[in-house]
Amino acid sequence: MISCEKIVSNFILPRVNPLTLAEVQYHQKSGIDTWVVTAAPTDLATLLARHMGMTGAIGTEMRTQEGRYSGELVDGLFHGPKKAAGIRVLANKNGYNLRESFAYSDSINDLPLLLTVGKPCVVNANAELLRIARKNAWRELSAAG
Repeated sequence: MISCEKIVSNFILPRVNPLTLAEVQYHQKSGIDTWVVTAAPTDLATLLARHMGMTGAIGTEMRTQEGRYSGELVDGLFHGPKKAAGIRVLANKNGYNLRESFAYSDSINDLPLLLTVGKPCVVNANAELLRIARKNAWRELSAAG
């Protein structure tokens, strides 16, 4: 059985977008809290955040039985509008001003999340999200620059 630690170390960390990593490091150096916000299981996201020196992570909560995943989700997939609601809760709990907060995404599925913050940015965005980002003059990061 492969551990969450090995999944993060061997499969996720090597695929972290260098542009995203640079942004995380910039925010960290500026004293800004950084969070992984993902539909992936919170356990994996928390390990990823720890490896990247981030503040924490929120994601899909998995039910466990006797220390093992049961295959059931606590409150469904942490996706779309649930991400936006989740960061509102996170902001309230930690005193973050969402109008001054950043969010990064490559997928139209995160549009509710991006619309919740004052500083959305798209990273190697899919075509639909890129169109919306350009219409709204959001910041863009891509492999080309």
